[in-house]
Amino acid sequence: IGYADITPLAILYSESVAISVRTESSLMTGRDLIERLRKDSASLSVSVGSSAGGPNHIAYALIAKAAGGDVRKLKTVVFQGGGEAGTATLGGHVDLISSAANNVIPFLAAGKMRVLAVLSRQRMAAAPEIPTAAEAGYPMEVSIWHGLWAPKGTPPEIIARLNAAAIATLQDLEVRKRLEDLGQDLPTTAEMAPAAFTAFHKEEYERWKKILLAANVKVE
Repeated sequence: IGYADITPLAILYSESVAISVRTESSLMTGRDLIERLRKDSASLSVSVGSSAGGPNHIAYALIAKAAGGDVRKLKTVVFQGGGEAGTATLGGHVDLISSAANNVIPFLAAGKMRVLAVLSRQRMAAAPEIPTAAEAGYPMEVSIWHGLWAPKGTPPEIIARLNAAAIATLQDLEVRKRLEDLGQDLPTTAEMAPAAFTAFHKEEYERWKKILLAANVKVE
């Protein structure tokens, strides 16, 4: 099933990808990571959850490519989920973890991990101490976004009703606070409109298709 086979209803929220290490790592900053990847792309192993070719995998490949490293030499270990990827990183079985930023915030608060960079336009409100990739000299944005879709051919009145329900849910102050506390970025009402979400969906599809081909990343 492709994006053209479903009907976008509303984007709900997004979460930026962060590159992190356990506190014992010799990598202290995003610049350290960039320099290491530039010198020897195969010298570090990175854990990603869920699948190859997903946002977490792409984010690390983009950083390596921007650093002038060889994307084909990257050592990527794919786990079943973020929990396993985090455990492997904490245990020293891999050097880094590329994951949704909110997944590592608890480890950061406990002093078990250090975030080298978050791939977003600005620092996260939930963890403003985390630097962006742009601050390391490499402006790039990779986010994991979530939305609602309906089957192709859904009547316009049903689309409008479901979209209104999604907007009302995100306007609830308790819901908004909970999502923001988890490090989620919330869209504006205009961005949640079906037409806006449809355009965004298409742009994202074309954007990542080009990036995946250029980085020689195979989706699993």
